[in-house]
Amino acid sequence: IIEKEVKPKGYILVKNVEALGGVTAVITWAIGHLTQLKEPEEYKEEWKQWSLETLPIIPETFQYRPISGSKTAAKQFENVKYWLEKANTIVWAGDIDREGSYISYSICLLAGVWGDKSKTYKSLWVDDLSPKPVLKGFRNLQSIDYRYKQAIEAQTRAKADWLLGMNASRA
Repeated sequence: IIEKEVKPKGYILVKNVEALGGVTAVITWAIGHLTQLKEPEEYKEEWKQWSLETLPIIPETFQYRPISGSKTAAKQFENVKYWLEKANTIVWAGDIDREGSYISYSICLLAGVWGDKSKTYKSLWVDDLSPKPVLKGFRNLQSIDYRYKQAIEAQTRAKADWLLGMNASRA
């Protein structure tokens, strides 16, 4: 039963979700990725300048930030972060490929909830968004293990793309 739909606020509150044992659930979403790897100058000021002397650009640790250029996306990231912090169980329900897993993972990383032992992570695997398959998917939520491995694969590619792009473009 959807008690209150608040799409303009960036979430839908659903009470007494039968497929989840009668709990209240919040459905929220990413508008695109919501996160991105930081730009070079966000790591070191000298990396702002395009110069051969500053190459190679290799951060000690890659970091994320909310995606830039969109007030809507920044607002939605804060909304998603709020609900992730409050959640006991987090269900990754995005695309069931590497990129979809990476989006969920990077949002959880930036929101500061990834690794929180008080939270349970599950994955919703459906390829049909009609009601019966979605309910069946919620009744059979999967382990996050495979999705996590997909996310790490995609994250590795994203870091490699970042390194190549930032360094080769400037060279």
